[in-house]
Amino acid sequence: MTASLQPIRNSARQIIQQGMFTIQGDSNVPLEFEWGGEILEKNILKKIKITESLERDIKHLLELSNIDNFTIYPDLDGLSKHLNRRYF
Repeated sequence: MTASLQPIRNSARQIIQQGMFTIQGDSNVPLEFEWGGEILEKNILKKIKITESLERDIKHLLELSNIDNFTIYPDLDGLSKHLNRRYF
């Protein structure tokens, strides 16, 4: 069971990102164990482990693509995180 919900737009960030929420599963177990593990067996869900090396590469690629906290979260919080990371 999966449901997609559109939240009440009560912050600028939610409005700008046009975010949605999803709710998966019907028990209190990790998603990969829902439905007896069927979603992994049938390749509906795939777990990808990101090594430290790959994480560095991803961050570098995002930086080269000019994707940062401010482009993702275009508000004062995103701007401050972007500036702090860039200059401090």
